[in-house]
Amino acid sequence: MQLATGLVVGLVNAWVIALLSLNLGASSVGDGILLGALVWLGFGATFKAAQVTFERRPWAVWGIQAIHDLVAEVVVAAIVTLWR
Repeated sequence: MQLATGLVVGLVNAWVIALLSLNLGASSVGDGILLGALVWLGFGATFKAAQVTFERRPWAVWGIQAIHDLVAEVVVAAIVTLWR
């Protein structure tokens, strides 16, 4: 079940970033990197910060997850931006 959930979440994430890329007119690797970083900052970093705070987890956990999520968003955004 976890693998299926991860696959569906990843596909939805890529689809939404592709829609943003298309509608914002992104066309280069730099555009994709910027888009991925902004998506991460606006959604991933903020939601994860709230989660870490409410769960009273160490901020090091946020740091590790934030780096992973930032890299993932930037890579996905760069790929879908160049793919079209």
